Amino acid sequence: MENDLSNYVELDEKEIEVLRLLNQLHTSTELRYIVTGSKTLPVFGPLQTMASKLLDAICPLVGYK
Repeated sequence: MENDLSNYVELDEKEIEVLRLLNQLHTSTELRYIVTGSKTLPVFGPLQTMASKLLDAICPLVGYK
């Protein structure tokens, strides 16, 4: 696929797991609404690394420096 993210950035397994966890939290609306009970949140370090990689890869593609 032409616009496949993997054409622009390579995430390691830890970063992919962070992305999966964020997706799960988003899908279940736990990032937007109070949900009682325990939940697992991503560790900041791997989250920051993944976010930086994604921004560095995507920003030039959309005209942002």
